[in-house]
Amino acid sequence: MKDVIESLSNLSKQLEETLEITKRANKNFGGDYFRAELIKKIEDGILDNIHNATSDQLIRMGRNYRFMYYYEYNDSDVFLSEINRRLRDKKLEDLGL
Repeated sequence: MKDVIESLSNLSKQLEETLEITKRANKNFGGDYFRAELIKKIEDGILDNIHNATSDQLIRMGRNYRFMYYYEYNDSDVFLSEINRRLRDKKLEDLGL
């Protein structure tokens, strides 16, 4: 029974992600789901590894890179708070908390 609940939970998360990609694809990518998904994966990779960036790289990224999928991060304040959140989460993870 536990496996069924876990499988349904995973399926629900996948469906929510698919719906979000579809909404953003229709809004920002002319309905091209696969392009939106590709851009999302690229930007997820950038954000997931932001803790490895030097301060110079962060400054250059803030000035020169324009997010296409996570367009809300093009606002400097929103991007800075996301970087801080991810750095804090990574430090907590490294501490085992």
